[in-house]
Amino acid sequence: MPKFVVQFAQFHEDFRLPELDALSQLENVAISFDRSSYSPTSPFLIVDIGSAAAAARLVRRGILIRSIFEYWASGQTYAEVFAETEQIRDRWALYKQSSFRFIVEAFGKSLAQEEKLRIIESFSYLGFEGAIRMKGAEAEFFVCEEYGEEPGPLKRVWFGRVVGRGSRELVERFDVKKRRYLGNTTMDAELSLVMANQALARSGTLVYDPFVGTGSFLVTCAYMGACTMGSDIDGRQIRGTAGFRRNTDGIMANVAQYGVAGRVLDTAVFD
Repeated sequence: MPKFVVQFAQFHEDFRLPELDALSQLENVAISFDRSSYSPTSPFLIVDIGSAAAAARLVRRGILIRSIFEYWASGQTYAEVFAETEQIRDRWALYKQSSFRFIVEAFGKSLAQEEKLRIIESFSYLGFEGAIRMKGAEAEFFVCEEYGEEPGPLKRVWFGRVVGRGSRELVERFDVKKRRYLGNTTMDAELSLVMANQALARSGTLVYDPFVGTGSFLVTCAYMGACTMGSDIDGRQIRGTAGFRRNTDGIMANVAQYGVAGRVLDTAVFD
């Protein structure tokens, strides 16, 4: 089975694998990987997936996943990466005439632009002849130097072709600071989105939040396609008569803001 590498965001590390498992269920994509190889201090995890299309589908609504790339090579040095890449020359030919670009990053270190250019040029042996396009390239190649969370020597270099990206832009879109209504118990946007994935929120499901507060979970689950409803002992939070931004129609102000009124069914007050 083809190898791919999940590139996680370095946030909420304890939730990354549970979210990956949930995405596998949501998208009906079979994955396998060595769980003992997972490290919360590393953003990378090698997984086996049937195809690039399936890999892209797997991560498309991921919140703690930045991207997924087709594994081409990895090693403790660039020499090891180049040697492993030599073993897959048949893949090079597939992209010989394609427009392309290289993305160069480092985890645990900042790279100057001159260093990035030097790294890109070191892959010139691949012989790509297509146009270089920074936007809309037919093929994107990813190189990352992994140093670790603590300052230290280079641990590993990763190289591959990007096949899909997560939905981390939703963290900014649902940022609580941008909400029309905000209470003192409002759930962090990133966590509410991750929980929506772990709850398998999707079209045809009903999600109930018994501690609804200001409705963060209702809104994100509804955005993912689920019908939602919730309750709370404190009706003031629901109505918008408590919290930091009052008199804004409470939860329904946020429901309208995100355009999910048709899927947030109702709220109730009880213990």
